[in-house]
Amino acid sequence: MATRQQLEQALQHPNVRKFLDLISYTEGTQGNGYHTAFGGGRLSSLNDHPRYLKSFRQTDGKMNKTSAAGRYQFVRKTWDGVARQYGLRDFSPHNQDLGAVALLFQRGAIPALLKGDYQTAIRKTGDEWASLPSSNYKQNKRSWDNVNKFLGGEIGNVSNGGSYQQQQAPDPRLSMSAPELLANIRKGKDKRTDLQILYELSNNNGVAGREIKQLMAQGESLNDIASQLGLKVPSSQPQATQQAIKPPSFEQFAAENMQPTEPPSFEDFAASNAEPMEAPSFEDFSASYEQEQPQEPVEPPSFEQFAASYEPTEQPTQAGDTWQTQKISSDSMFSEKNAKARPMAKSSWESLS
Repeated sequence: MATRQQLEQALQHPNVRKFLDLISYTEGTQGNGYHTAFGGGRLSSLNDHPRYLKSFRQTDGKMNKTSAAGRYQFVRKTWDGVARQYGLRDFSPHNQDLGAVALLFQRGAIPALLKGDYQTAIRKTGDEWASLPSSNYKQNKRSWDNVNKFLGGEIGNVSNGGSYQQQQAPDPRLSMSAPELLANIRKGKDKRTDLQILYELSNNNGVAGREIKQLMAQGESLNDIASQLGLKVPSSQPQATQQAIKPPSFEQFAAENMQPTEPPSFEDFAASNAEPMEAPSFEDFSASYEQEQPQEPVEPPSFEQFAASYEPTEQPTQAGDTWQTQKISSDSMFSEKNAKARPMAKSSWESLS
């Protein structure tokens, strides 16, 4: 048994909606729709199934009675069953749709409809709706030709025996919207680029392709459409045109992208790379030079700091063929002997006194 949520989801599928329209067509309820009473009359209220019986004559001449009502001509017993299962508290249009979808689930027709196999769905539901060509009821019913014409020739071809031969089911992707087809493509095992996916969507002969062409007719560009679908394609792709984009053939792609590349001649390389460099102006050089200089002047150390940091160093001196190290210190410059031998020089201050 399907859930209420599954009924709601199936009701949104275009194939299911199309089949519900077919039932209304075969049952002759297109005039008053959901308000249709059996025989073509109009229901005054949709608060509940009308629950009255009306007599009619079968195709074999016998008289019978029915309580059929609504767009899908539910008899009272059938309606009470689906209403109880799914909590359908009135006979409103939406509840009638859900009740019809519930019967399609019970008859096993939903899987066939999702594949676009209308013939199988008709054969499975002939015991539910007497007006379908697969019905065995002694009531008026539509022919296969009428049904096939209503569906646009999607159920098969007439054989010599008068019945319809099973044809290959159409591609279900033709009934998918652009977002649905995009999700279906991404589920596939073959990996495609976003640009390839855009090509497939725009060339689709079903719902997705018509949606994209309609957006393009309204002035949307392919880049805008791709962005709305979450596809990332190069911005250099052509803007909106009235014709669908066709991917290039392998030969065209190879001709455009697989040509050997010759290295440039020395003259071409020199011409494109040997441009002289201009020297910076004096102002630019000065500005950059000033930025590299310290922002604050550096003060020289005091005599005490210099004396405290000064230490004797060792300098190499040459003696013969070998290098020797001679220690030079401040006190080695003037020995005690030299100090006594030379008179003390007077400072310029003392010479004035």
